[in-house]
Parts: sequence; structure tokens; C-alpha cells
Amino acid sequence: MNKSKISDVLGIGVLCLIFCVGISIIAKKAFKVDSDFLSASATLFAAFVALYFYSDWREQHRVSLFEKFKNDLFKLFNQVEDNYDALYLFVLTGAETPDKKVLETYTSKFSRSVELLLTELDFYEKALVQIDILINQSPKNAKEDLIKIVRNLNPEIKEDEYLSFFPIFRQIIETKEYFLEIKKKKMVINDDLQRIILFLIAKGQ
Repeated sequence: MNKSKISDVLGIGVLCLIFCVGISIIAKKAFKVDSDFLSASATLFAAFVALYFYSDWREQHRVSLFEKFKNDLFKLFNQVEDNYDALYLFVLTGAETPDKKVLETYTSKFSRSVELLLTELDFYEKALVQIDILINQSPKNAKEDLIKIVRNLNPEIKEDEYLSFFPIFRQIIETKEYFLEIKKKKMVINDDLQRIILFLIAKGQ
């Protein structure tokens, strides 16, 4: 507990004591009633301190929550990048026109990793509603862009269209445009979360 919080708690205690002593004196003079002002002040003090530290606990919980978001999202983005790299190597170093079903195992694995990332981004988006801070990458926009990438990299292709589709798909993969977009989102979101955590820590001091 820092010095500021100790001062706040002592201040609350003194105010509770003064308040209860005042009420006790008034009650004794006006109504001829003796009251235990020490017990009353202790009860009141305990209630205020509990309320004070409940608010403080909430801030600490928020910091922990957003630290978890930062770590989990970074790992999930890395998994997406790894699966993109695997797809990239398969497409560029494999057969001129690889077997459609084998290609689909790579694209499906990439899509599943993006789905996990989307789930975590959805939770992050809901938690952001309670934080009054500007961010550079909206989770909503990030989700929309990732869904578009998945649709382009894991489309439903008919067997008779595959031979004409693959050369175009190969060119898309070769540019690494989507990979760079994903990596950029990872870095910006990670930076946003670092700033959110520092903001919450400063707010709780």
C-alpha cells in the first residue's frame, strides 16, 4: 500500500471518529441517550474502507485483465503468422499445382487459428467499452479485416475450377501482403494494450 492510500485510510478513520463523536454528543444532550461512539465509528470506518479498497481492487483486476489480453493476443497472432508461413512454404516450394485436399489442410489450419484470434478480439472489444482511452486499432475493424483475409485464403473452390484458381492464389500468397497486414495489426494492438495498462496503473495510484 503506498503512502497516498495510507493517508486516505487514516483520513477516513479520523472523519468517522469525529462524525460519530459529534452524533454521540448530540444524542446525549438532545435525547439523554448514551451511545458507544467508538463501536459506531469502527463500524462506519470498516464500511468506508471496504468500499475504498473494493474500488482499488477493481482497478487492479482491470490491469490484470488487460495484461492477459496483451499476452494472449500476442500468442494468437503469432500462431496465425506461423500457419501463414507454413502455407507460404507449401505453396512456393511444393508442386507446381499441389493436390487440392493437401492445400486445404493448410488453409483450414490457418483459418482455425484466425477463429481463435477473433474470439479473443471479441472479448477485448467488449472490455474496451469501460476504458476511456483512444486506441489506434479498433478490435472491430481488426476482426472485419481478418475475416476478409480468411475468405480470400480459404475460399470454397470447385474441383473443375482448381487448376485456374491456384496460379492466382499462388501470386496472392507470394506477395505476403496479408502476412504483413496481420503482423502490423499485432504490433499496433500490442502497443494499444501497453498504453491501456499504463493508463490503468496511473489511474489506480
